[in-house]
Amino acid sequence: MENIRFAKIATQVQESLAAAPLVKHQEMAHADAQLLEWWDNLPSVLKDHQPCSESINTVRTVMRWRYYNQRILLYRPTLLNYAMRRVPYIALRSEERIAIEKCREVAEESIQNIAATAQLNQLCGWNAVWWTFQASLVPLVGLFLNDPTVNDPRASIESCQAQVEMAMMTLARMQSFGHTAKRSLDAVSRIYEASKRGQD
Repeated sequence: MENIRFAKIATQVQESLAAAPLVKHQEMAHADAQLLEWWDNLPSVLKDHQPCSESINTVRTVMRWRYYNQRILLYRPTLLNYAMRRVPYIALRSEERIAIEKCREVAEESIQNIAATAQLNQLCGWNAVWWTFQASLVPLVGLFLNDPTVNDPRASIESCQAQVEMAMMTLARMQSFGHTAKRSLDAVSRIYEASKRGQD
């Protein structure tokens, strides 16, 4: 039942993203409010960290990662638009800054949560690899932005590097369980190294 409710919200988000490269901020806020409400109303067994059977633990862990990923997808186009336009952060509209900060916040939370909760089995492995890769794209973009007007601590080079390194450690740990882990790790590592050369 909860999976169906989530799928309906996710479908609305995907349709909005397919219709236009940037979702209107009101639509974005509405979709995110629906996701937050869905998460808040989940039965506790599906969202807390209380001991439970391995099968329920896997289900709720993957569900949490899907929830993070959906929120990242909702806000990431605004971050990418900012990165491509190369305008100072301080010159962005407040709604854009809020969307970018939420994207960074959820990506960091996702990376940390996957690193801490990924179980060493195939179902978790496949999902951990895909959603770690998706979340790592946010701090990777941050490594190529050199904007002194940003005041979000998650946007600092040090924070972005720490997030990417944590993502890389998770991808390395999942190589035996997610068949795309090695390629994902190679891609993230190469982008990370390129960002260091750019800073030098």
